[in-house]
Amino acid sequence: MWGAPLGAERDALVPPWEFTEDRTRLAEADVVVFHLPDLDVLAFTRLRKRPGQCWVGWTMEASTYYPQQRAEVVQRRLDLSMDHRLISDVPVPYVLRFTTELTRRPLPPAATLPGTIAAFISSTANASGRIEYLSALMRHLPIDSYGSVLNTMQGRQRDDGSPAAKQHVLSEHRYALAFENAREDGYVTEKLYDALVAGAVPIYLGAAIPEDLLPAVGCYIDASSKSPADLAAELTRIDRDEEAFAALHAWRNLAPAPGLVALAARLSDHPFARLCRLAEGRLGSVP
Repeated sequence: MWGAPLGAERDALVPPWEFTEDRTRLAEADVVVFHLPDLDVLAFTRLRKRPGQCWVGWTMEASTYYPQQRAEVVQRRLDLSMDHRLISDVPVPYVLRFTTELTRRPLPPAATLPGTIAAFISSTANASGRIEYLSALMRHLPIDSYGSVLNTMQGRQRDDGSPAAKQHVLSEHRYALAFENAREDGYVTEKLYDALVAGAVPIYLGAAIPEDLLPAVGCYIDASSKSPADLAAELTRIDRDEEAFAALHAWRNLAPAPGLVALAARLSDHPFARLCRLAEGRLGSVP
């Protein structure tokens, strides 16, 4: 993935599977995994696929920015999908990184300082219109924007880029803008979960979120169908109504959502371990 050496992926393999990055062994491989955002489509179409070989498309990115992921010329040569969608053959939703924190009890306390809203947007990827939305929202409410896009915290940057540092900053805010860079089904990234784990209420802009990807219904505010002015009015109202604010955190005192618990159990093994088992079934025997 993005040229990074394989680590946990290699360790997750189920014996007697062997993992190699040696492309000269393509013809002898039983399974070939392609990281689709890195894919050279022309070179891909020229590759020879050995009869019986299983080809897998692997990605955690939105197709909006990497159209080759859904291109027919690519899809018709792939046998299995491994991505963030729950309908994928080997689902790898972003929530898997956070299931331990989201299902633990007790959870970290909710941030309580009224009116505080954090934003972390540094990429200019903007198919969702998130930058324009943030800019408009700033005309109605003060936003602590820590990213390089529309930054308001110059000289007060406390995020060193690590997830722990970001969550520490979020924990000091009542709300966090969880604005996806694209609105695609199943594309629910760490932006939502960082806020939930930190104790902030996510304000979400993206596609509809399947319930299995949430710790509870009503744990976030959906901005996708609201104007910035309407969202600002809603946040102002909630800030004046402690019961309404408490309702957004009620899930923290309840048992973990059955759907999320079941999903975490079903997908508890590393994705490449799950891929091995699935491939064995397709190949008919262990290689």
